[in-house]
Amino acid sequence: DLVEPLADDGHIAVTFANHNHLDFAKNWAYHIRKTGCTSYIVGAMDEKILKELVKLNIPTFYMASNLTTNDFGRFTKEFIEMGRKKAAMVQSFLDLGFSTLVSDVDAVWLRNPFPFFRKFTDADMLVSSDLIQTTSIAEGLEDLSGARHGLNIGVMFLRPRALSLVQEWIANMRSDPKGWDQAELTHLFRSNLTVAPNRSDGLLSIYNGKLLGGALPTSLFCSGQSYKEGTSWEGGLRPYSFHASGIASATSGKRSRLREWGFWHDEPGRFTHPVGFLSYDNHVPLELINEVRDFKNQSKTLQGVLPHFKLMNEQLSQLRVALVAAKELGGAAAVLPHLWLGKQNDIWPGDGYFRESRFQMPFTAPADYTMDLEWMDHEIPDEYREFSFLEKPEATPLLASRVVIVICQAEADADCEEGEAPAIPKEDDTVRLKPNRNLYQLRTALSHLYKSYKIVHFQGRMEKAIHLNPVETAFYNERMRGWMGAFCCVEEKPGHIFYDLFWDVPGHINRFNEVQEGPWEPKPGPEMVEPLADSGNIAVTFVNYNHLDFAKNWAYHMEKTGCTAYIMGAMDEETLKELVKLNIPTFYMASNLTTNDFGRFTKDFLDMGRKKAAMVESFLALGFDTLVSDVDAVWLRNPFPFFKKFKDADMLVSSEIYQTTSVAEGLEGLSGARHGVNIGVMFLRPRALSFVQEWIANMESDPKVWDQAELNHLFYSNMTSARDRSDGLLSIFNGKLVGGVLPNSLFCNGNSYMEETSWDGGLRPYSIHASGIHSATSGKRSRLREWGFWHDEPERFTHPVGFLSYDNHVPLELLKEVRDFNNRSWTVPGVLPHFKLVNAQLSQLRVALVAAKELGGAAAVLPHLWFGKEFNAWPGFGYLHEPRLKKPFAAPADYTMDLVRMDHEIPNEYREFSFLGKPEATSLLAARVVVTICQPEADEDCEEGEAPALPKDDAVRLKPNRSLYQLRTALSHLYKSYKVPPEAGWPHVSSPREPHACSSMRVRAPPGKEAGPSCAHPQEPLLHRCLQVVHFLGRMDRAVLLSASEVTSYNERMRSWAGAFCCVEGKPGHILYDLFWDVPGHINRFNKVQEGPWEPMPGP
Repeated sequence: DLVEPLADDGHIAVTFANHNHLDFAKNWAYHIRKTGCTSYIVGAMDEKILKELVKLNIPTFYMASNLTTNDFGRFTKEFIEMGRKKAAMVQSFLDLGFSTLVSDVDAVWLRNPFPFFRKFTDADMLVSSDLIQTTSIAEGLEDLSGARHGLNIGVMFLRPRALSLVQEWIANMRSDPKGWDQAELTHLFRSNLTVAPNRSDGLLSIYNGKLLGGALPTSLFCSGQSYKEGTSWEGGLRPYSFHASGIASATSGKRSRLREWGFWHDEPGRFTHPVGFLSYDNHVPLELINEVRDFKNQSKTLQGVLPHFKLMNEQLSQLRVALVAAKELGGAAAVLPHLWLGKQNDIWPGDGYFRESRFQMPFTAPADYTMDLEWMDHEIPDEYREFSFLEKPEATPLLASRVVIVICQAEADADCEEGEAPAIPKEDDTVRLKPNRNLYQLRTALSHLYKSYKIVHFQGRMEKAIHLNPVETAFYNERMRGWMGAFCCVEEKPGHIFYDLFWDVPGHINRFNEVQEGPWEPKPGPEMVEPLADSGNIAVTFVNYNHLDFAKNWAYHMEKTGCTAYIMGAMDEETLKELVKLNIPTFYMASNLTTNDFGRFTKDFLDMGRKKAAMVESFLALGFDTLVSDVDAVWLRNPFPFFKKFKDADMLVSSEIYQTTSVAEGLEGLSGARHGVNIGVMFLRPRALSFVQEWIANMESDPKVWDQAELNHLFYSNMTSARDRSDGLLSIFNGKLVGGVLPNSLFCNGNSYMEETSWDGGLRPYSIHASGIHSATSGKRSRLREWGFWHDEPERFTHPVGFLSYDNHVPLELLKEVRDFNNRSWTVPGVLPHFKLVNAQLSQLRVALVAAKELGGAAAVLPHLWFGKEFNAWPGFGYLHEPRLKKPFAAPADYTMDLVRMDHEIPNEYREFSFLGKPEATSLLAARVVVTICQPEADEDCEEGEAPALPKDDAVRLKPNRSLYQLRTALSHLYKSYKVPPEAGWPHVSSPREPHACSSMRVRAPPGKEAGPSCAHPQEPLLHRCLQVVHFLGRMDRAVLLSASEVTSYNERMRSWAGAFCCVEGKPGHILYDLFWDVPGHINRFNKVQEGPWEPMPGP
């Protein structure tokens, strides 16, 4: 009598709920009515919900379950018993003769389902499934293979003919108190499941051939996962139902997911709040999106989820600030962002991809994927809203009452609010707020706005809006610690990995009540290294963002040797992003150190050494023979064949030796080994693990100890020649290990390579380590470029203006004076011939640098300067210990120039001396004009500088001692283009043209001339000759004459670009080189006026 009036031709839809799910019952009823279906009824499992359903005029009946009125949980006793009540309810409806659609109350109906079921009149039972990708066509059933997947009884349709199956289902559950209703029904359904003969409708023979049944198409009867996968949308279908299955955070997660997708009917009260709402723009860096998309490591390890966590953590920092701000501004409700994820959640260890999933990573995820919504609903039920909240029609009035807070950049202008007074919005309802406000400033500036507006929306980098002090951090961490969910799962532990809103705040207490010393730090697992290793050998380096170009150079040269068994440790996230983009094998070290230069013997420098040692320990512990190299090394030959020759060696280390003691490719002898080892290149086998562990322990006990010094101490402990050995291996580490020193002729340092140790023996080095080089990182980069060991991008061989080079004129008498000088003292007189030689060249370099600037800002090619003394790190006589370098010698730029200063002030205005000798510069040399500096008694053929010079055969003759105006007038147009005169034989036109930039088009050369780039106009492709190099020939120091004001200006500009000679014992001190040494009256490096001729003056 209760059901009959509701049924539609014997069909009825039924669900059931307890009081805890009253809102679900209301939502279920609202949506099924919205489809036009009125044939439904709701079972009330307790009296509380019965009363409410009656009040709401929702058709209902009383089940009197005697179960909890709270949440049933998952696989609890109440949950299992609830399944039995459901089966009994189904039996009741079938007994009454009704064709029954049974659905869980967390399903939502989007179309009237009964017309679909009527198409399958022979079906006794149709059940939804956990399929993700559909196998059905149009609105057909899933095929046999699909039906073999797990069924989901959250939606099922049964005709009375299925009563026997339901009765056996109930009986089986009674016999097993722990039996799960879904598992038991699936077992019966699939008993001897086969294709029903002579059927084209997809129905199967089920339940041992007693019934006909089928699996509902997952594209029409969607699960939480299949709907998220877009299975319906891809087929252009409109689903009948959505069942909130496979969703995290239990009931709270289901409710949230339904709200996010617009499948939840909220009361108007949800669109009001006693304070108001806070929203913000979720900033997701494109590089993190691309990194997840392009990431190839799909292993079940921490490394496999690293890009996902990087992407998530970037957003969690913003979410943390938003939640804090909402609380501080009176307790507003925060609108959660639509977070981007790089992995899906699962309930077992996996790679972040569901079986059959075609979901593309990254994706915008529902909140239950990351938030513990149960916890949030318990603690702050009215203080957050779903990401789609403001997109709903009901929120339209709220959007009309919104103020936008623009978070200014760090270099905020005066228009940005400080937070010292209430902010007054502009006419467009915006406020500009300085970043990193404290909580008092935030409240002062913004809290009053909720009196006038319903939404405060933040625009810009939300994580930069406020800054918490340690007390505030501790308070909010305690308040918010339980709000985040977890990613499931990796097999490392195995276990979940919890998200952490304070992940980037060292020292906070995490979910497990542990003090987090730093950001989450995965270690490289064997799954990542093993595929790269060569017979258990792996080369490893490590790098921070400041040295990214060194990392690229290291990898380029290692690959060039044919060795692919290498990997890099990324010490910060920025480096990790770039290395992944470049497809360089990498792992994350999360060092928490600077992303800038480490300096020398700074705290970061010393801590970097400890990170290096820990990295070595990890690789040895994993069983790899490990070649450890600093990133400023360059590999010229595959080193592993060398190490394999010394199979008994536990440890081989490079050294500071200049002259080798080895023969052929042997190790250094005992005398050579007594010199300090350099850990920039070392090879260790797992047998050396105890050594490395003691190395680490000793550094931990003394925070000021240098990693290389401590390793030297252990390496040399009772070092002796190993008995009965002819391979040069030594007994090291108190006799516990066998080790050796790598031959300096093959594993070179900066000085030994310059000393030509390898060349003397006719050997090809395996590596060059840029050690013992001045001007820090800039000097190392320059030295490697000079020697041809740096891989530059093509852009370095272009310049917006062009290049300037010159012949470095070195008087023969000065070279002879240095060669024949016998004073080897550590005094100023002992270095005079050296400074006379260098100063003669510095005058020319000064003029070249001035000319490059005056001619439009060209890049000057530095000369290969001749030296009479070597640079040293302590007072000496200009000869490093064991030198064979003949004086004078051509020196690297770091010997004379302060390249750190130059890189800071003019990074693109100079090139190394070997620049034009490289193959990539060939095209530049083909576009070169030579400017010959005439003798003082210049003839009439020399340009005065009163008009633009017209080159003949790509040559110009220029009178000496030109003013800067004359220099510019005569030559500056050459870098743009010049019209070729007819007598030159180049293509030309007579019509004048304005100078313009070069194109990549090449001119067809006349007979006997070399082709070069041209400057092209669209209509007249071969008009002008274009130049990229202006080369000065002759005495460069005589090319221009500076006025007093010009001397002052250029001296101020260039004063810090010259380096220093080290050292004499006069003070003691360095003697600084001076580009204006020969200009009396200029202000020197010590801010003193040079009154007379320059004299070497030791610095303080």
